[in-house]
Amino acid sequence: MTDPKDAQRERAARVGFLMKAYRESYLRDDGRRGLSQDELLRRMGSVDAEFGERFSHATVSRWESGATRPTARRLEVFANALDLSPPDLEILLLLAGLQTDPASTELQGFDNDKDSGAGNAAGTTDVGPVIRAMARLTLSQYLPFAALIVLSGSALSLLDWDALWTPSVYVAIVTLLVVGGSLVLADKDDNLRDLLTASLFFVLTTPLLQYMPLRMDQYSFYAIDGFFDSLLPYMGVLLVNLTLAYGAGMLFHLLREWRGPGSGEGKGALRTAIRTVTVPVGLVYAVLVMISNISIWIQLAVLLPSLSVAFIILLVLRDPRIRITAKDRQFLLWITAVGILVASFVGIITVVVIYVSPELPRVLPDHNLFRSWEIDFAAMGYSREEALERVELGYMWHAMFSFAYMFLMVAGHVMNALYRMGEGEGFAGKSAQNAKQ
Repeated sequence: MTDPKDAQRERAARVGFLMKAYRESYLRDDGRRGLSQDELLRRMGSVDAEFGERFSHATVSRWESGATRPTARRLEVFANALDLSPPDLEILLLLAGLQTDPASTELQGFDNDKDSGAGNAAGTTDVGPVIRAMARLTLSQYLPFAALIVLSGSALSLLDWDALWTPSVYVAIVTLLVVGGSLVLADKDDNLRDLLTASLFFVLTTPLLQYMPLRMDQYSFYAIDGFFDSLLPYMGVLLVNLTLAYGAGMLFHLLREWRGPGSGEGKGALRTAIRTVTVPVGLVYAVLVMISNISIWIQLAVLLPSLSVAFIILLVLRDPRIRITAKDRQFLLWITAVGILVASFVGIITVVVIYVSPELPRVLPDHNLFRSWEIDFAAMGYSREEALERVELGYMWHAMFSFAYMFLMVAGHVMNALYRMGEGEGFAGKSAQNAKQ
């Protein structure tokens, strides 16, 4: 019986040998053949900045010698950097055991081990690495952030602070640490997952600003006996949001790996991206509809689709089979910039219109999908009209922070991805030239 480790080393050596052959036979614009290892990294860095910043020529040597096990992302970036055709990429993935194709009988002789390319029902993913990645994410990020929420909330509860300010400080600190920590600790091989996780947590948490002036929350934890006028409702909201965000991030990672790198190009790549993003985000929205109120349903019915569109674009742009010309890239940059500016203008106008309309943002957290209840305003020390005015003020803070994040972080990532796309001559025309050679 073949040792699985020996089989993996053998596959890595075969892939490394082929990568070296592609590098040394690459046809330059001036007619010369071959790239140095540093030149290869520069080209890969133009596709994915990580490869230009994190690796050196010594790393390329380890790849080509088979000293390190190949990953699907590395091979996709390598193929895009050298303008390889989809069949060339599929050969690399098959040799690496990262994709199976029973119909490709001419390739079966390279590796007939049972563990080669073992995957899911679609035959494109080894579930072992996916499970290990989810376990690492849970242990390295989700559980520490959950502990942070509980421990920091418990510590602040012991301080004799004004109850109106303590929740604001608590939520601001936790949100900053979770969003910032998720991005700093982002998996270099799948930073889109961590960006989606951080974005969902931010978007789900900012509605707290709308109800914090009432010492309430959007999930109505405040209505539980003993929870009102304490940090417990906010602690509950943050834990729910953390669970939803990381659950969606893990499902995004699973769907992205499950679809496999050879799922198609053009419209096929777009359909795959839509499914990969909309399924986890849709599940998050379905949960929120059950546990929040109609005001949150309406607001997130705008924010979550906008977030989904941005991540669908990012996924499509990262697909190594998508080829655009320099002219197309320039057009996409301009049209995206104009679209972002128009959407920002419409968003600002919408926020102002809602603010000046007396009834639109003035929804109290006195119901969810399953039940409704009465709020005892006398016990809280203010009237219903005063409560609605506080909701209106909180809505403005919530809208401003949400808008700023979507514009600076999400739209900024889309523009950066478009700007980097095609650097290093990764265009369709060059690919066609190499194919002819």
